[in-house]
Amino acid sequence: MRSNQELARATLRAVQAALETELAEGPARSGVSRRFDLEIDACLGPLPRDPKALEKVLEDLPEDLQEDARRRHRTAIALEAKRAAALAVIPEVVQRTAAYRAFDAALASPGRLGSMLGTSALAVIVGGALGYGLERVFGVPYATWVGLALGLLAFLRVIGQGLRVGRSMTQAEGDYTRGLEAVEAALAARFADLDRQHGFPGPPAGGGA
Repeated sequence: MRSNQELARATLRAVQAALETELAEGPARSGVSRRFDLEIDACLGPLPRDPKALEKVLEDLPEDLQEDARRRHRTAIALEAKRAAALAVIPEVVQRTAAYRAFDAALASPGRLGSMLGTSALAVIVGGALGYGLERVFGVPYATWVGLALGLLAFLRVIGQGLRVGRSMTQAEGDYTRGLEAVEAALAARFADLDRQHGFPGPPAGGGA
């Protein structure tokens, strides 16, 4: 049986995997439900989920196996409660992911990057051309070099903006990662609380990986 921390991490991975295909709650809910179905099936093994059907199976089992079967069934019930808790965090994860992707797309869009590169190249060309014109027409000494220098300064300013964009993207990625880690920690704590409510002082032992 996974620990609560491992189960919370697996839940977040299932949500993120679903959101790679479609940024919507529906696919994420399906992914999380499949993850918990696997956990419950691994816990119960051949035992039925239905309590009445379980009692019929218990009649044919030795006493020690009956106790193990009941413990597995209680664990499966706890997992069902954890499934509900896991589904409840999906809207927050979807919202965080949507905001991060929108920010990332806006900063790293081809149009924005192309505009920055075009502006930087144009600044050098225009500065040099204006300086050359002043030098040839009005005889202003070193105007060409001054124009190129001003264009280069503008170019460096644009490069600085690009570096700030890079830092913003790094910060946004860090904020997003820390946000998901907070969701994971809160979910693991909720799982532990559900274990206690179902009579397990810690993560319930049981079959399954």
